[in-house]
Amino acid sequence: MAKLLQDIWNDVLAVVRDCVPPQRYTLWFRNTELIEQTEESCKVGVPNAFVGEWLQEHFGEVVRGAIGRVTGHELRVRFVVSPTLYQQSHEEEVRQKQELVEAIDSTLSKDTPSARSSGREYRLDDFVVGTSNRLAYAAALHVATHRDRSLNPLVIYGSVGLGKTHLLRGICHRWNQRGPGRALYLPAESFTNQFLASLQHNSLDGFRRKFRDIGLLALDDLQFLAGKRATEDEFLQTYNFLMNLNKQMVLASDSNPKDLTALRETLKTRLVSGMMAPLDPPGYETRLAILHRKLGRKRNLVADEVLAYIAENVRASVRELEGAATTLIATTMLAGEKIDLGTARRAVASLMRAHDAHVTIEQIEEAVSRAYGVKLADIHSTKRHKSIALPRHLAMYLARELTSMSWKEIGLHFGRHNHTGVLFAHKKIKAALETDAALAESVKRLRSELGV
Repeated sequence: MAKLLQDIWNDVLAVVRDCVPPQRYTLWFRNTELIEQTEESCKVGVPNAFVGEWLQEHFGEVVRGAIGRVTGHELRVRFVVSPTLYQQSHEEEVRQKQELVEAIDSTLSKDTPSARSSGREYRLDDFVVGTSNRLAYAAALHVATHRDRSLNPLVIYGSVGLGKTHLLRGICHRWNQRGPGRALYLPAESFTNQFLASLQHNSLDGFRRKFRDIGLLALDDLQFLAGKRATEDEFLQTYNFLMNLNKQMVLASDSNPKDLTALRETLKTRLVSGMMAPLDPPGYETRLAILHRKLGRKRNLVADEVLAYIAENVRASVRELEGAATTLIATTMLAGEKIDLGTARRAVASLMRAHDAHVTIEQIEEAVSRAYGVKLADIHSTKRHKSIALPRHLAMYLARELTSMSWKEIGLHFGRHNHTGVLFAHKKIKAALETDAALAESVKRLRSELGV
């Protein structure tokens, strides 16, 4: 009878395999078995209750359909914990327990703030590629490998924590390996600080000289330059100088440069004439692959269903996903718990609570300020220039949409004597979102950054 059940289940799995993506099939159906079959129902064995609940919710119809095709009968399906599979799973946990503390110590030491500082070596080979970032990765790889200037400038843009810095540093790393013509990675804030220091110390020539012999400039956080006129002018000079010498320019921004209303039009025009490569939040398969890469050799210390749970629930950014993995292992070490589903749920819950927390109007206006490169003081001002008015209206719109504040409270926050200005801003943005794809994309990215 056991042989018959095994044969039936093998046939069922063959049908399921054609209906489920390979990675998910391996993840969820690898440790399953058919325990019992009657004329009306059957029991499918799983290693623990969580796997059973997951299969019931996400693949119940698939399994029922597959059983119907194999047996010729419509049977009720129950997923139950199999003592055999449970024991095998438990023995595997015991076998891995000796490796746990050493693995945790190793992971924690690699994820301290100092390890994540600028000294970290980013490589393009370590970048996990998926549909959300394939174009940006392909462009980065082409620039770093071919050096033909066909993608010049290359502008990579996307929300915080999606891998822009990784790609820029990865480009520089590969470029410098292949020589000649040094690649220089430089955050926009560092460019600004060095430029201002050179003015104060009357050493502008020395500042400019550092760019003369490079083959590639990778400028991160472009949005930081917006609204800083003197710095923008200096960067525009640097940009023109390097482009005229056929040097490669790579830039990263939290927003599409054309949405940075405070950025000089001259600079915007030059940037959007190049290769624009967006980075979007990763999908499930990519998130799972990122976790695998993050854990590396410690991967076998974490059950598949634990990784699946994290990948399903931590969606905002790659940075948060990696943070969840680190938090999971740190919690295990500090609390003396094994890495199981309960630990994962508690680790992810803290992130979920952070996202579910009340979004404040201060967070909204700060996010808008960063995205559009305008000062908070300008958002609160009465200036009517489009570069200021649009971010102000957008902040008012999001404040009404994402907080529980009244029209009057929002108006008072922005220094208005009544709420009519907020009503006008909300109506204007709402109408524009129906026809303005760029604005809709900007709102989408702001919501993603705010975690809502």
